Amino acid sequence: MPVATVTTTATAAIPGRQGRTGLVLQNLSDTDLFVAPAGDVSTANGYKLTANGGSLNLTGGGGVAGAFYAIHGGAGSKDLRWFDF
Repeated sequence: MPVATVTTTATAAIPGRQGRTGLVLQNLSDTDLFVAPAGDVSTANGYKLTANGGSLNLTGGGGVAGAFYAIHGGAGSKDLRWFDF
């Protein structure tokens, strides 16, 4: 399972992929992570993946094909595990 590094600055954590129909995300870090399919993700805007196991499964054809951005409000960098199909 690929791992993306998430920091306190919103960055493209998961690259877009043409033909992607689903995306599974999991947060095993000690800090809540926030993800969104737009660069304006923040700790107040986006899908919240709670610390220590929060996950999200997204499906929907072209709606999940673009890049996904992530951020957290803690300290240091955190790992976001993901895979797509």
